[in-house]
Amino acid sequence: MEYLWKLCTYVGFMDNFTNETIEKIHESDLKLSMSIAGAGNHSISWMLNVPGASNTIVEIVVPYAEASMKNFLGYMPDSIVSTDTAISMAVQSYIAGYSCGGRSSNMVGISCTAAIATNRIKKGDHRAIIAACSKDSIKTYLLVLNKGERTRAEEDLVVSSLLISVVAQQAGIKFPIGHLLKSGEVIQIDEVSATTQMNLLSDNKIPYLKFTPDGGISYNLPEAIQYMVFPGSFNPLHDGHKKLVQVIENDSPVEVIYEISIANVDKPPLLPEEIIDRQSQFLGQASVLVTNQPTFIGKSKKIPIRNFLIGWDTARRIIDEKYYENKQDMIESLLDMKSRGIIFYVAGRVHKGSFKRITDLNLPDMFHDLFVEIEENKFRSDISSSEIRDQR
Repeated sequence: MEYLWKLCTYVGFMDNFTNETIEKIHESDLKLSMSIAGAGNHSISWMLNVPGASNTIVEIVVPYAEASMKNFLGYMPDSIVSTDTAISMAVQSYIAGYSCGGRSSNMVGISCTAAIATNRIKKGDHRAIIAACSKDSIKTYLLVLNKGERTRAEEDLVVSSLLISVVAQQAGIKFPIGHLLKSGEVIQIDEVSATTQMNLLSDNKIPYLKFTPDGGISYNLPEAIQYMVFPGSFNPLHDGHKKLVQVIENDSPVEVIYEISIANVDKPPLLPEEIIDRQSQFLGQASVLVTNQPTFIGKSKKIPIRNFLIGWDTARRIIDEKYYENKQDMIESLLDMKSRGIIFYVAGRVHKGSFKRITDLNLPDMFHDLFVEIEENKFRSDISSSEIRDQR
């Protein structure tokens, strides 16, 4: 057994048990999107070299260089080998895999970020952090290796085996690796809380999260043309909001998803507890998308979206240059959204005593087809959240 272990470390072979486990993974319904940085490289060849890989693997990304990691995550982490980075990578892998892997309910995003032995002495621990993002949970796996007791190849083999073990768990398959660990080495497993995910979103380390009607967190979104985002503060959610959603869903085959942004162009940022409180209004009724994007150009680049549902007052702000760096920035932002096929569906609203429509916006000709009016005879509600708050 020791001879086989040494042989594996030199040539990257896998033993029969690993091969059989991967065969079972490929026979399962699991769909896998992976991102790996620093170690765990053997797991890629193992997964791909066992027949049936195309049934399981949707995507594998290796963002090794700093520029590659920045491009993959949308930001450059202060520390690549960290729990936050592992979670961010797993979420990005999940979102990418879900969108191009048939939106399977069995999708999982697996990430690994690690620091192992190299050609120079490292000051910190040799460690691997793996994160697994599924449709309804995120878990992290931390393994600190006994420094100086293995070669780089041996450490990579342990990390690769841990990766296969985590993937196997997602498929309901057991793949214990205790025999590969040395004295004192323990795999620490943690469930990632809603608060942690909210904090990552606040720090722009994940693009969005979605609260489901049962209060859980998901990163699943329909295809861009199959849903409409309804942004607002919803402080509070009222019957006018619900009626507007009902009108849209009755008239078209799209799902309307409410959206609350942590950051807002006119108001202070919301605290995690405020988001949780507002989300509680939707329990048992609807999903709520949470972003950290105060502008529509920002929202449209962070989430795969084509259609927004807004009120007249919001439409007025979209074409107000004070919400941009300057007039040219406004024009370029609107043209950018127009080029990507984005459409704003606008509900009229009472403003200064009169009911306002799109015709009251004085839209430049080039932006007329960005906005579609919801006719007054289909929807009109003079309720406002601010009036409800004032009456409390």
